[in-house]
Amino acid sequence: MKGQEHEKLSILSDEGGIFDILAGHYNVTKNAMIDIFLKAFSMISFKQDRIGRGSIHIEATLSSIGLMVQPHVIEALGRNDKFRGRGLIARFVFFVPSTMIGNRLPEGAPLDLRYVGHYDEMITRHLDSPWNRDETGRIIPYPLELSEGAYELYKEHFSSIEARMRHGGPLEEMKDIGGKSPGMAIKFAGLFHVSGVLTFCPDEFEISEETMHNAIVLNEFALTKGGIALGVMHMNQDTKNAIKVWSWIRNQGLSFFTREKCGQSMKSRLRYRQVLDRALGVLIERNYIRELHGPGGGKMGKGYEVNPLALKMDN
Repeated sequence: MKGQEHEKLSILSDEGGIFDILAGHYNVTKNAMIDIFLKAFSMISFKQDRIGRGSIHIEATLSSIGLMVQPHVIEALGRNDKFRGRGLIARFVFFVPSTMIGNRLPEGAPLDLRYVGHYDEMITRHLDSPWNRDETGRIIPYPLELSEGAYELYKEHFSSIEARMRHGGPLEEMKDIGGKSPGMAIKFAGLFHVSGVLTFCPDEFEISEETMHNAIVLNEFALTKGGIALGVMHMNQDTKNAIKVWSWIRNQGLSFFTREKCGQSMKSRLRYRQVLDRALGVLIERNYIRELHGPGGGKMGKGYEVNPLALKMDN
């Protein structure tokens, strides 16, 4: 299909079925089929010889993928060693929002028509833009360049991420994502420039310092969410249960609670005492709550104080 569409492919979906295809669930050999997507990240050429069906040769393969999936899809990604081992997961940017379930309204807020109009105009203008071609007539990308100020910001951002991947650093266990992160910042800057500047100034190919700054802010946010996504991928059952308890604490707006009260409220989801105790232990270990000794105990059972900073950060 890529060979028929100028070597470009877009996948936009609210389901994660593409990962089943990449994992090889639907081919005879059951082997992962991710090479073309790995190469598409950096527009590297792709070649595949197929018996009886002709060869495929794509000079500069390019894919755009946007998926809105449930958490269990992200969990399943973590169970596929090849996806992370070969760098597929690091090529995605993850945004993991807090759930709105339990707080949704029957009618959502209407879209601001100004944004609808701007988006429509942006898409229309770019679809109407001519292809850029070389002297042979082959379609090639339009070149974007960083301004001097933008390049300085990029180098600072690169060095900051590199330092965080050192031994003991916050990205030590995320070297795959950290290694791709500076390139993500460049991609964000390019997207911001195309959607903002090129929409109305089609001959302006230099990315400004302001645009690069905004891209870095988003990339730092994406790094945080990438860590959350990896946590979801490798989450054990005690951690999942701790999240359920924390959701109950947050939704109730509690600053203090007893084990007995928690057990009664969570009995439909955490039926056994030892399961609840392990979940509370996870929250204690991560400084979300602390166990109180003294007045909080006795007949009412163990007492727990909620860390107000954890509540503030979660909100």
